[in-house]
Amino acid sequence: MRKIIILASVVIILVLASGFILKGIKKQSIGNLKPTPTVSATRLKTFKSSGTMKFTVQIPNTYEPDEKLTYVDFKKGGDLVDVIRNGTNFGSLDEYLKNSDSRKNLKISSERILEINGYEAKDRVEFNKDNGVSQKVYYIYINNWVYIISTKSETLYSDLDQIAQSFRYTP
Repeated sequence: MRKIIILASVVIILVLASGFILKGIKKQSIGNLKPTPTVSATRLKTFKSSGTMKFTVQIPNTYEPDEKLTYVDFKKGGDLVDVIRNGTNFGSLDEYLKNSDSRKNLKISSERILEINGYEAKDRVEFNKDNGVSQKVYYIYINNWVYIISTKSETLYSDLDQIAQSFRYTP
């Protein structure tokens, strides 16, 4: 009988300890992020996409938007931040990325699970082994659409963070 009580006590302690550990491991939300501040709010302008893209972001005044039917380029000199909208039949961002990654030869050097304005999101730094190109990418999953916001220019990573974190879906 004493062994059962000791065993039950150990199990209860382990369950409680794992609950505290799991509570500490939560996905980051934009409120928890601390991006490198490089752009002040007074130097931003609002971009609202027209037509099918259905989003709004805050971009630095130094960027020029170039909107096409299925993507938007935000240009700064010779560099740019892209926003692409892909339709998907996958029910989650993880399923979409698992499928997408299986068709690419990528090395992912960092990845964070995020929530951007209530939507499932991830940001990653990806290196394409086939073409030698590295880029930082935000993936935002909304109603079977995946918005991909990215740049290949390391100097624009802070601006990319600011643009992606200001993302609003505007149906």
